[in-house]
Amino acid sequence: MFAKPTACMLGACVEVDTTSKPGFVLVRDSKQGSAGPVLEFTTTEWDAFLAEVRKGVYADRTFSAV
Repeated sequence: MFAKPTACMLGACVEVDTTSKPGFVLVRDSKQGSAGPVLEFTTTEWDAFLAEVRKGVYADRTFSAV
């Protein structure tokens, strides 16, 4: 089941599903919901990404909605 973060600002967020497909994390754009594409990561890939976020690896980057 996809979940939206509680700290979602202005609807520009992603939804994450960690339960539907064991061993994988599914990610989609909250604005598009089920109509949009779903990205699929292994739990190892997702954990590595989160570790980098927590270290601040992406803190100096600006991302914009497409």
